[in-house]
Amino acid sequence: MTEIKENYGIVVLMDALGVQNATIPESMHFINFLKDEAEGVPIFLSGYTESSELREHFEKIKPIVRTFGDTFLITWSIPSESNIKPYLDAISAAVAVIICNGIDKGILVRGALSIGGYLESDTAIIGPVITDVASWHEQANWFGCITTPNCTQNVNSIALEGETF
Repeated sequence: MTEIKENYGIVVLMDALGVQNATIPESMHFINFLKDEAEGVPIFLSGYTESSELREHFEKIKPIVRTFGDTFLITWSIPSESNIKPYLDAISAAVAVIICNGIDKGILVRGALSIGGYLESDTAIIGPVITDVASWHEQANWFGCITTPNCTQNVNSIALEGETF
């Protein structure tokens, strides 16, 4: 039986606009884009780890990128008690790179980012933060990435506790 792990972290769910009706050659172009981005996110973040806390965490727990259809899901388990700003800075920079790479390749992506709890196994990922990004990632009728209202609320509550954003 697969171990089920409870995590707290940052989750990004993004999809490509207009890919569902793509031809086989267009789909191949998109699959190559997904592959490059899935491999590139951990590589990009490994060079982005500015603080020693973030670098140490990244060495222990790397973000996981999963793809399915025209969608990719990034999960990055983080310590819930940690200073969340460097993690948000890093993942936001990675998302910006994905969006820019998509523009460069003629693939527009949109999605949502949130913070919260989720359960993960080898075959499944589920939980409040997954539901949160899933319900918001298609809300924008344009390319880019939004933070969900839940994410914004979490960041605001952390900021009220004295952490600077």
